[in-house]
Amino acid sequence: MKKIAILFLVVSLVSCKKENNLSRPPQDLGCDTLILLSTNDVHAHIGNMPKEAAYVQDLRKRYSTVLLLSAGDIFSGDPVVDQYEENGTPKRGFPIIDLMNRLDYLAMALGNHDFDYGKDVLKDRIAQAGFPVLCANADFSGTVLAGMVPEYYTIDTAGVKITFLAFVQTGSSGIPSTHPNNVDGITFAYTLTTDFLNRYTALRNSCDVFVILSHLGVDGDRRLAPMFPQADVIIGGHSHTKLSPAETQSGVLITQAGSNLNYIGQTTLVLKDKKIIEKKNTLVDVSKLTAVDAGIQNRVETYKANSPMNRVIGQATANISGKDALGCLMTDALTTQLGLDIAFTNSGGIRISSIPKGDITMAKIYELDPFENDVVVYNMSLSEIEALLKYACAYGSINYLVSGAKYTYHTSTKTVTLTGYDDVPLSSAKTYRVGMNSYIAETDIPKLYTPPADPGENLYVSTTATVVDYVIAQQQVSPQPQRAFIE
Repeated sequence: MKKIAILFLVVSLVSCKKENNLSRPPQDLGCDTLILLSTNDVHAHIGNMPKEAAYVQDLRKRYSTVLLLSAGDIFSGDPVVDQYEENGTPKRGFPIIDLMNRLDYLAMALGNHDFDYGKDVLKDRIAQAGFPVLCANADFSGTVLAGMVPEYYTIDTAGVKITFLAFVQTGSSGIPSTHPNNVDGITFAYTLTTDFLNRYTALRNSCDVFVILSHLGVDGDRRLAPMFPQADVIIGGHSHTKLSPAETQSGVLITQAGSNLNYIGQTTLVLKDKKIIEKKNTLVDVSKLTAVDAGIQNRVETYKANSPMNRVIGQATANISGKDALGCLMTDALTTQLGLDIAFTNSGGIRISSIPKGDITMAKIYELDPFENDVVVYNMSLSEIEALLKYACAYGSINYLVSGAKYTYHTSTKTVTLTGYDDVPLSSAKTYRVGMNSYIAETDIPKLYTPPADPGENLYVSTTATVVDYVIAQQQVSPQPQRAFIE
């Protein structure tokens, strides 16, 4: 069996004396101890996998059975993985699946960003994986993924039956947080209802240990536990929560181990006559681990060394830090390269905290904007732009960064003031060419009470490639002052 890198579970069947020191097995042969090691939301950050591998292999030398699982979101974060190609042929995501196979993962839950490459690529990565990829609250029939994604997975190890059931997050639109095109044709069920969860209560009768691999986020897990007390453990993901200590609700242990493989969750279950009599969890700080697996280290270094993402495309004259400055860079690329009047990007699409002063590589831009959404352009009146910004700021926070204008959202009146950089108000008599990524166009524009009269034009160029072209053309880019305000 193979493995996977975002929430991984190490189950170690040994005898059972209560003991924290894992250097020697307990001596009471009346119990079994299951050690669950878990990671979540690795987001293609493969740099810590050599340490992960060494840690797991050390446990395997001392315990008879080690099982690894992931709670989802293994993609979208490191362009070495996200933009991988072989002989000029794209094979997005291949490196992390290869490494997880080499670590011998047992199973994985689908996360929302595991759809980011689209269904066809996901099909290839699932076929590559030597482990099942699970999701119970989605219907894949009628798509290329039909028959490839089981709802749950049960194993029998040393006479102990363990069932893993997986759920993925769905948002207000009824789909996971990815571009709608990536999940077109897939039907998702909202998980946190009694009617839905009742479908799986009978699984409790056919296993000794019941583990939920959840990509619902910690708040979802806190709601799930009392609704589904049949579970023994929820190994969580999606919210990137460093949950230390773990929580227990309705007898269900809730765990989550941060993100980017900075931590490994270690859950210990002690069984007596196949019944759990003790469960506890701790987080392992990967930065404090010193041992590395040489084979995995070599594999990671090879992937990184051979990546076209290493190309330097320009320089930053100073640190470009924070969502405002990074959003200005991304939207300036759209207005400048595509001749637009105004451009917006959503803050959730900004995936790094800064671009350091100095050389800018291709990799850095793909880390900044890994989703490669298309650019969509609308001809919009001032009132239509204001309506869009009112929607974006409805929860009292800045969600859109902007180029070509400045705006202020007034929380007391729920109104928007739009001006040029010179503070002169924009004209209500003019039509503006407004660009945005296709995620905004697909998810936010349709929710407006009165959508723009213009249906919009997809330019079929990606936001990421446009930023790359902009940096190459400018050669030097600098942080720009804030343009989006709330009061």
